Amino acid sequence: MKLEEFFISLDIGLTNIKMAFFNEYGIIKYSYEKKCDLNYFTEDELIDSEVWWNAVLSLLNSIPAEIRRQVKSICVIGQGPTIVPIGRQGGRVYPAIPWLEKKGNGNIGYYMSKGYDGQTATVLSKLKHFSEKFRENLYLLLPYDYIVYKLTGILCNCTYEKDGYMPWNDEILFETGLSVKYKTPPVIEPGKVVGAIDKNSSAITFLPEECLVISGAPDFVAGLIGTGVIFDGMVCDRGGTSQGVTLCSNFKKNIDGLITKPFMFGESWKISGVMNTSGKSLDWFCNSVLKTNTSDYFSKVEGDMRDYQIKSNLIFLPYLNGERSPHWDDNLRGVFFGLDTNDDWYSMGLAIMQGVCFSIKDIVDRMKDGGCSLRTFRETGKQSLSRLWNQMKADIIGTEIEVTEIRESELLGAAIWSISIMKGIEMKKLVSDIVRIEETFFPRTEYECNYKRLFELYRELHGRTKSLFKKMNSATV
Repeated sequence: MKLEEFFISLDIGLTNIKMAFFNEYGIIKYSYEKKCDLNYFTEDELIDSEVWWNAVLSLLNSIPAEIRRQVKSICVIGQGPTIVPIGRQGGRVYPAIPWLEKKGNGNIGYYMSKGYDGQTATVLSKLKHFSEKFRENLYLLLPYDYIVYKLTGILCNCTYEKDGYMPWNDEILFETGLSVKYKTPPVIEPGKVVGAIDKNSSAITFLPEECLVISGAPDFVAGLIGTGVIFDGMVCDRGGTSQGVTLCSNFKKNIDGLITKPFMFGESWKISGVMNTSGKSLDWFCNSVLKTNTSDYFSKVEGDMRDYQIKSNLIFLPYLNGERSPHWDDNLRGVFFGLDTNDDWYSMGLAIMQGVCFSIKDIVDRMKDGGCSLRTFRETGKQSLSRLWNQMKADIIGTEIEVTEIRESELLGAAIWSISIMKGIEMKKLVSDIVRIEETFFPRTEYECNYKRLFELYRELHGRTKSLFKKMNSATV
């Protein structure tokens, strides 16, 4: 009897590592998750890059050897803005600069004034800030590139070469004078073979030496593939610790506060909004205030889907660490507005979830006002596991929300790249065959008026507090 072949997808998040074993039909056979011990270098808010590799090893070594022997390939993806500096010869690995790091954000405004989008400006600002702290010339990797390097010994950036799929490139580094210190390694397009696992990695992971490592991409790209958002008018809302809302458009639209870049293939465009601490806001509330975890919180509030909206005017601004789209303002912070004696943990938690939905609506409304056509809205990521949150998004955004069968669609996207090259199947055909919709949430008209009122208050609250946050953060202690 022929053994089933497995294709591993690894998703390297800032705080969690996710791994899934897919068969050739895109069905998850095994899935695992590991929380990372981030081990911050608190003086500079940096991270020991080995935490991600140690978490990967821990996951792989927990899997029975007979399962690992059936693995044909492994595709690694991950969160994008975090920077892993590494010596040009693959020697010294410097601490990683996470996207939540704040000390390096002082030059964001300068780089945006030079015409760079907010995402690129943030990365350039961090690279500039830390350039004098590094003793040698460096390659720039993302965390998932670092895992590829540990598996294969090959230094590369796994992504599309088009503008918008890496937070840096050699041209930008040269334009900004940062090429004196930094350089990009060779780029390998997603779905291509990077190389086989080297002997040392095979020995400690117990993966077969003939196992191939397939190039992945930033997680938002894998999420687009895994939700099937590859045609005009389709939107992917990827909600985890942070948030990415991405529209595939046949027409280029430059919209204030959003990022417009070429789509990864074809002649389409990718119009995106990215948020800093959307899901992180609810995690913070559960962990630091309620002293529980987010899963337990959901188990308490998910029960009654008929009428989750309590009679409360409470509004939350989910800016716990500044905000990217559409405001690009590092000074912003979180706000509960309208608290009274009737509010409790339940109403505060719902206000956080609603605040995230308002931020998404702000991005989506800008897309519509900019002349974009939005016809399909698909949800993925950890937030999509909550039926309550899915329904709330449908009610607030005012559109049908489709939820894919495999909620961690980033992992599915990585598997599609692997299966496509290993089995010789065209990628778009695989997307059509494998991506399936499990449930659709419809907006409910009885909530429309109240949410319109609250959303207008939400936007006005942001406008009125903007200058106060700037004043607060500029004050000397």
